[in-house]
Amino acid sequence: AVRQKLVQAQVQVDPWLPQDFDLSQILNLYGRLAAYINIYAQPVDCYNVRRSLTQIFRTATQGDRSLRKLGDFSRLLPQLLNPSLKGYFEALTERDHFTAQLDSALESWDVWLTPVAATVAFTHCPAWSAVDIDGKSYPHVVANGAYTMPFNLSGHPAVIIPIGQTQDGLPMGMQIVGKRWREMELLAIAQVLDRVVGGFQHPAGY
Repeated sequence: AVRQKLVQAQVQVDPWLPQDFDLSQILNLYGRLAAYINIYAQPVDCYNVRRSLTQIFRTATQGDRSLRKLGDFSRLLPQLLNPSLKGYFEALTERDHFTAQLDSALESWDVWLTPVAATVAFTHCPAWSAVDIDGKSYPHVVANGAYTMPFNLSGHPAVIIPIGQTQDGLPMGMQIVGKRWREMELLAIAQVLDRVVGGFQHPAGY
């Protein structure tokens, strides 16, 4: 329905994925950098250690095995247990390479439209627990971060607009990713797309 509205408004919408876009590699690079930041940017105390280990354990053991490979945070244990500046700078270099690749890939497009997450809002559960989506058990980080973490990693700006609601009344959104250093252009495009889609609905009683 959203694509149909955009096409009717003479917006060209094509299925697209950048060449060599390896989501598993991207998510694990994100996790490696997060591990270094956890070590160097916050105090090493019982709370933070316990939280990190809980996250690693649950993402490594919960969810369908094939999906766990996308964001297996158990690979981060070497960085957490034996961090090095060499490893940190290697990860930063990989991030720069990915950012440059995405810069080049987006050059031919105005924006990239993606989902926000693999699911709408889910029921409360213990932190980092797997999320059931259409009968499949998704690791928490994949269900909620697979569509947004690549751009948090690369630094590309993104805007989310509402596109409607599920039959149960839960809101759905669409992520609009733009070129780096072109935030005002992205906001202008997002404003136009928001008007075309018209997906915002006031919650009942407000």
